Amino acid sequence: MKGNPCVRFISKYRITMTRQLPELNYLDDRPIFDHERIVANAFMKGGEEEVKRVKEEMQKKRED
Repeated sequence: MKGNPCVRFISKYRITMTRQLPELNYLDDRPIFDHERIVANAFMKGGEEEVKRVKEEMQKKRED
């Protein structure tokens, strides 16, 4: 998709592509990490508020 003009018409491009294509491993020369999938799912579930909650939860797990 890199360099494709249609990308500018896709809201939250990386999040959307990650969520819609669960088997996708790379997007635009960058790997898709597990934490990105978690954030993408959270965004689709509850928007920015859910993303914030999930990121805080992931940070707490890293600190433990």
